[in-house]
Amino acid sequence: MAGRYAEAIGSGLQGVDATLVRIEVSIQNGIPSFDIVGRVGSDVREARERVRAAVRNSGLEFPGGRITANFAPAWIHKEGTGFDLPLALAVLAASGQIPPLPAGPSVLSFGELSLTGEVRGVNGAVNRAGVAEEGGIRTVLVPWDNRSEAGMLTGLRILPVRSLRKAIGVLSGKTADSRAAREGILEPPSEPPVVPAVVRGQLKALRAVEIAAAGMHNLLLVGSPGSGKTLLASLLPYLLPELDAAESLEVTRVYSAAGLLPPRIGRMRERPFRSPHHSATAATLVGGGGRPRFGEVTLAHKGVLFLDELAEFSPHVLESLRTPAEERVVRMSRNAAQLVFPAEFVLVGATNPCPCGARLEPHGGCRCSRTSVRKYASRIEGPLIDRMDLQVEVLRVAAESMEETVRDSGREDLVAMKERVARAAALEKERNAAVLGEACWNARIPGDRLEAVLGSAPGTVAEAARLAEAKKLSVRSFQKVLRVARTLADLDGTPAVAGNHVLEALDYRLAEYDRGRD
Repeated sequence: MAGRYAEAIGSGLQGVDATLVRIEVSIQNGIPSFDIVGRVGSDVREARERVRAAVRNSGLEFPGGRITANFAPAWIHKEGTGFDLPLALAVLAASGQIPPLPAGPSVLSFGELSLTGEVRGVNGAVNRAGVAEEGGIRTVLVPWDNRSEAGMLTGLRILPVRSLRKAIGVLSGKTADSRAAREGILEPPSEPPVVPAVVRGQLKALRAVEIAAAGMHNLLLVGSPGSGKTLLASLLPYLLPELDAAESLEVTRVYSAAGLLPPRIGRMRERPFRSPHHSATAATLVGGGGRPRFGEVTLAHKGVLFLDELAEFSPHVLESLRTPAEERVVRMSRNAAQLVFPAEFVLVGATNPCPCGARLEPHGGCRCSRTSVRKYASRIEGPLIDRMDLQVEVLRVAAESMEETVRDSGREDLVAMKERVARAAALEKERNAAVLGEACWNARIPGDRLEAVLGSAPGTVAEAARLAEAKKLSVRSFQKVLRVARTLADLDGTPAVAGNHVLEALDYRLAEYDRGRD
């Protein structure tokens, strides 16, 4: 029957990714009812009452008869409140109260409806809008609250709407202003942080932080309480190379889907820094649950995951980091769907050297036995410690050294470090792209391709292997030494890794964590 069928295009989240959903509405004669089919969750079924109230409170008539809404494809599980707007538009088009929606997939819409007809923002707006191009769609209706993040997408006509009435007006061509989608995008400033005096004297540790930033290397800081381990780790987000456009979009997609995107921020410009408490569960760290939520490894994507008091984490929790650290993704199976969450991060761990924490201090009064020290260190041995490229001891700064630094914030030194990191990062990505065919970070160079990027003189690798054998390093640790040496050469601006780079890289291995493992 003419005018009794209509459809609209919406989009739903599947982890970080979004998928197009076709909402088909048919209205037939019969006892009034409103059924939603197509493998939907309870919050989608609740849309019936929100849509009914929103239509009536917008001055429109909710149709009688038997209403059936089908969400296709049926094999994808749909959940969330973002389908309210397209469902309401399809119902109104099927009942003849608004002109039929454009034929074919030409308009995508999403948003939650209040009972008064207001269109509210939803999580994952940039993800939902971004999937439009896959279906050949160029026009997207988005909630007004999501206008900034959706507006970062180029090649799409983003039309923000405040209400169901406004959405109808936009579709009829009466009101349309795509410029509004790009209003109010704020970019957070990137000011160099103050370097506290407690870490100004930590020359070796600061050098390790610089190396970690330049090559995206994992870092282990071992030191007494109050030696500045946490402060050193907090410098990394500033020192790391700035996010490029593609990385920024990836991070924005994660935080948008997680509902953590700051208000009025159209794009994430800063690299994330996540620091979960040592009581965190494996689900908190890597994600999980019946309705999968993002773990800290995903929220740290393209940034830093800092695990303070590393030895206090449950061994089971630390073991769960193995796969994300290797594959740089988290895979979950939920509702017969395979979800993939990104998890590429720099892992920074901080731990005390012994149960009492005073072993490294010359006058610290440590009374821990060698057995208890070894047992304490063994809590983070194995697969996790093998993934630490840099291991460095952090000692408390002496009073006289601290006194010399309190008048200087260290901003200038940090700016210089950031500039060196940026130059090294540009050099390594250009070289790795030319040699490996991928602009990867030095920490990600495959083991079987290391020799191709070292550019070393004959015998350098052999000498490095001899030194590594003398220190009883594992093969994996040896490869990490070579990757760190490559980063050191990049920081020096030299095309080839030399012996001094290898020696310095070997200096960032702690015997009590490396010995006896293969």
